[in-house]
Amino acid sequence: MKFTPLRAITLIALLTLPAAPAFAQYMNGPISQQQNLPEPRRKNSVDNYMSDNKDENVEILPDEGAARGVIVTQRRHREYEPQGTRVGSFRFLPEVSLMEMYNDNIYASSANEESDFITIIEPRLALRSDWRRHALNFLATSGHGLYADNDGENYNDYLVQADGTLEVLRNTRLAALASYSKNHEERGSPNNVVLQDGPVEFYVRTLQGELAHKINRLKFNLIYTNQDFQYENGRTVAGVFIDNALRDRLDNEITGRIAYELSPDYDVYLQGGYVNRDYNSRSNRDSDGYSVYGGVRGDITGKLFGDIYAGFLHHEYDNAAFGEYDGMGFGVNGYWNVTNLTTLNVNVGRDIQETIVAGAGGFEQTRFNMRLEHELRRNIILTAMGGYSYDDYEDIVREDDVWQAGLGARYLLNSHLHFFANYNYLNRDSNAVGNDYDQNRFLVGVRAAL
Repeated sequence: MKFTPLRAITLIALLTLPAAPAFAQYMNGPISQQQNLPEPRRKNSVDNYMSDNKDENVEILPDEGAARGVIVTQRRHREYEPQGTRVGSFRFLPEVSLMEMYNDNIYASSANEESDFITIIEPRLALRSDWRRHALNFLATSGHGLYADNDGENYNDYLVQADGTLEVLRNTRLAALASYSKNHEERGSPNNVVLQDGPVEFYVRTLQGELAHKINRLKFNLIYTNQDFQYENGRTVAGVFIDNALRDRLDNEITGRIAYELSPDYDVYLQGGYVNRDYNSRSNRDSDGYSVYGGVRGDITGKLFGDIYAGFLHHEYDNAAFGEYDGMGFGVNGYWNVTNLTTLNVNVGRDIQETIVAGAGGFEQTRFNMRLEHELRRNIILTAMGGYSYDDYEDIVREDDVWQAGLGARYLLNSHLHFFANYNYLNRDSNAVGNDYDQNRFLVGVRAAL
């Protein structure tokens, strides 16, 4: 293994950390691997599915010291939160994370597994408005992975983003988001190009707009999303050209929702969506589809709250060889504050995913995930998670069972230094030859913020 000055500094810094009591599933990992929990419902607000701003006007439960409908990781501990610095009416929040990971199967292969250590550096700059009504935010972040022995797997990802909200009237909100990112495809992805010398790199440009309006008990949301995916070409280990540009595509999606407020704590809603995917003309993978869902969002005493829905999915491809898909879609995203210090999140769903697997137009994914978070102390957060997904590929005989589990912890020393340690296990069992693999990842890291 190469022993560089950067790796020496990383190991010295991590070995001098206060001991973390456990490991957690990737809580502060590379940009392309972050797994963020959906935002729980906020009481008495026009629903907004885009903004990263947190509405602090939540109801406080009497004699319990916890905000209604707030999960463990959203509880405010100001003495441990980065304060940044004020720039006019904005707050500037710079931070950097330094991590060391051990991966026992970096190529996610079923045989001849290769292990390696990876040093990960993630700087992040955020500028957030501090206005009473409207909001404007800017974000620039990057992720850099440096492999000790397999430097062909090194990656340099980045994201720049701006988003804002405009409260036109008391019950009318406009929101917009624009972002541009460079990403790399994980070796464990079903779309991974196995023979490519280095990870597949791609760029994503995203534009999104939302209109939210409330009339008495009726709430309306309309969201439009435009995404452009551009893939870098590659070469095999033998130098043969790989045309990844065949995967370039433009996605246009529109989603509308009408909700009726049965009470301040319960909504019933009807949601419909349409998506069009326009691929590079040489790939012959253009498709479009629609979905119709009915659902309920509820809050039971602030301890149990979430969203449950079910409906119909339809997706068809211009290429007759791929045919079309009709089926049932559903989802559950529920939170249970078992105690004031413990939150259990259950997420279940079924939808259609894109793929470039030969002969398949897409695959139906049914997934079940659980995540338990416990505040051992105000500055120690423990996490355990487990998940399963069943991927059924259309038009070919391929089925994948994917299992995942993780443990971990975060130690908040003060508002400037946070330490974390994570363990993640992943297993894919496929009836397609050569697609099985097991992977263990261990990570320790530190985050420094102003």
